[in-house]
Amino acid sequence: PNKNPQFDILSGPEVYNPNVDPENTVNWPGALPGTKSVRLPVELNEAVKQAEFAASVITKMREEKGEEQGYQVVKYHVGERELTNAEVRNLKSVVEEAVQLGIINDPIVLLEERSRLEVVVRELWDQPEERFREILDNYRDLLLSDNFVNLLKERLVAMADRDLKERRKADGDPKKLNKHHEREREILGHLIVFAQLLLKEVRALGAELEAQQVEVIRSICNVAMNPNYQTEEET
Repeated sequence: PNKNPQFDILSGPEVYNPNVDPENTVNWPGALPGTKSVRLPVELNEAVKQAEFAASVITKMREEKGEEQGYQVVKYHVGERELTNAEVRNLKSVVEEAVQLGIINDPIVLLEERSRLEVVVRELWDQPEERFREILDNYRDLLLSDNFVNLLKERLVAMADRDLKERRKADGDPKKLNKHHEREREILGHLIVFAQLLLKEVRALGAELEAQQVEVIRSICNVAMNPNYQTEEET
């Protein structure tokens, strides 16, 4: 029997199969069962890699303002390396074009959301738990962002790095960081719980809107099939 039958657009909607794992299956023509990786054309693959590299450099780049010969100048650094203005312009040009084409996410949005996460953590730091929901209502878009999970991972990795550096110091005392890290992990846990509640609300709203759309389509079909309406104006 044919293991990969040709898709028939007239076959109706696909029947739900509980044995199919959406995490490791694909639905594009020619894909083998159980595969998820997609081979891009060489040129597109290279463009994606270049754009991702440029975006990663921009997210790590820092500006330093100074003065040379009586003029205000801005210098750009990544780590210990200084970037020229031409290199910065090229990086920004590559990223802007890639974002417009949709092959990468906007790194500026990532930087903004990273800053907002830092703000919300500081805002919750000295607040009682009873006020968390009130405050987090103002950050719903951040908690529902595609970058939210990765931003949380960044903070957890940063905590582990700080703890490791403290342990490596000759006079280091990791216990000093424990209280700080425990409070931060507690706040991040509340953020995750609230984000899960928001996702449930979004799914419920989506199901409600879908039901409404189906009802609208059904009413349109009923009118279209009703012989009492002969003209477009009557319909």
